[in-house]
Amino acid sequence: MPIFWREKMSVQNALIDRDHRYLICLINTVELALRDPEDRQPINNALMQLRDYTREHFRNEEQIQAAIGFPTHSEHKRLHESLTRSLEELIARAQTEGDAATQQERNSDLITLLRDWLLHHVLQEDLLMAPYLRQYPENFTG
Repeated sequence: MPIFWREKMSVQNALIDRDHRYLICLINTVELALRDPEDRQPINNALMQLRDYTREHFRNEEQIQAAIGFPTHSEHKRLHESLTRSLEELIARAQTEGDAATQQERNSDLITLLRDWLLHHVLQEDLLMAPYLRQYPENFTG
């Protein structure tokens, strides 16, 4: 089932919110591509796009956090590093050959990570920035 953006997900910053919306689209795309595990090219393309955009998003978010003096910036950056490692490990596993049951398990692990990341990290960790970001223009980029 696709994930949809809701206003309650807003951190009160246009750049970060835009990134989060696009990450939702990419996660939905990965999940859709995984429905046809026989055709690996769309899956690989979606995973690479997600990986690359995740890195870009984390850079954007960390730059803004540093500029606003977000008090848990260092811890948040470590969370990003851990999420990036987990994502890269699961992508590597998803791209290796295996029987249908193994591939299904890998795909399930990947979707679980993506959904957990989105729901936990964005809705809990990133929303902690909202009170700090309200003090800046909505289009603040650091």
